[in-house]
Amino acid sequence: MEPFLRKRLAFLSFFWNKIWPAGVADPVSDRELEPRGAEFPAEPGSPPAPARLFRALSDFRARCAGELSVSRGDWLFALQEDGEYLFARRLSSPLCTGLVPITCVAKTSPEPLSDQPWYFGDISRTQAQQLLLSAANAPGAFLVRPSESRRGDYSLSADMKLDDLAQEIRTLKSLRHERLIRLHAVCSTGEPVYIVTELMRKGSLQAYLGGPEGRTLSLPLLLSFACQVAEGMGYLEGRRIVHRDLAARNVLVGDNLACKVADFGLARLLKDDVYSPSSSSKIPVKWTAPEAANYCIFSQKSNVWSFGVFLYEVFTYGQCPYEGGPHGRERGMSNHETLQQVMQGYRLPRPPTCPAEVYVLMLECWKGSPEERPAFSVLQEKLGDISRCFYPTCT
Repeated sequence: MEPFLRKRLAFLSFFWNKIWPAGVADPVSDRELEPRGAEFPAEPGSPPAPARLFRALSDFRARCAGELSVSRGDWLFALQEDGEYLFARRLSSPLCTGLVPITCVAKTSPEPLSDQPWYFGDISRTQAQQLLLSAANAPGAFLVRPSESRRGDYSLSADMKLDDLAQEIRTLKSLRHERLIRLHAVCSTGEPVYIVTELMRKGSLQAYLGGPEGRTLSLPLLLSFACQVAEGMGYLEGRRIVHRDLAARNVLVGDNLACKVADFGLARLLKDDVYSPSSSSKIPVKWTAPEAANYCIFSQKSNVWSFGVFLYEVFTYGQCPYEGGPHGRERGMSNHETLQQVMQGYRLPRPPTCPAEVYVLMLECWKGSPEERPAFSVLQEKLGDISRCFYPTCT
């Protein structure tokens, strides 16, 4: 198991190191798990197979941390087919994710799904959310429905536990830093949930940079924005908080051009070094690291990737990334095209106003291997050095 995953998904080595620490042997690592003569599934970012629902044909007991125990008859929602193994989420309680031998499961056809109480054949994502939040459903309820974005595919919608929401709110309220938006209060007694934050009069950094006032800003001020956000993200890194939606639209600007990281709607407290959200979560692909976009594996290092894209936004005065395509095309790239190009090694070009030293940092943020990306503390220090080197009187 361990050699197979480390070889096929090498860029997730930081995750495998948490499952199989150095010196701890995998009890089944001496078996030949790589399929002979078989190709690995379509490259990351390609459309998934039409059928994603499977059913367990026999009982299977996990032999290591990466595997998933199932009982005969269990329904599984496939996240990835890896040769002789299926990476799936079990739909029966409790909801868990892991690897199951492909010989223990079988694909299901759409016809019998209508007989299942958790399958809804004609329902939108919004309707699914409203249904799951109704009083008749207990926390943890879920349903499976046809995908709205990928024909022939399915989507899993799950209800967040109120206790989890309350805990997340408490975590966010405990954050205190001058580079983070201050969360004053939360109204969570009913739906929808409302939050009360401090007022930042100039609005989002993306809109501000693209406006008349923002387009006149000098390079020292752009560097100042980068340094401020790096400082705020460094604080989150120290608190083991992963933001998952770092972008110029989620940075707010005050009257004195102070920047604060905001919109923690996608933030999560990391109990480990990685976090995997539900498969129904929506993610901002053009700002998201490949391992997060392809496999929903989020970490501080995926935050660093997003920070690199944020720097591109700053030095293009709020321009949307991947707008012109990899070869100067007028038409921008779709999310799918962006992911394909990134996986093939394409990186955003250096903006004309961006110092070469800052672009070097961007490229470091976009390293394919998460472990090779710098920490926010390092980014903050290097950006500060660049700012002092170019403009010693503006720090």
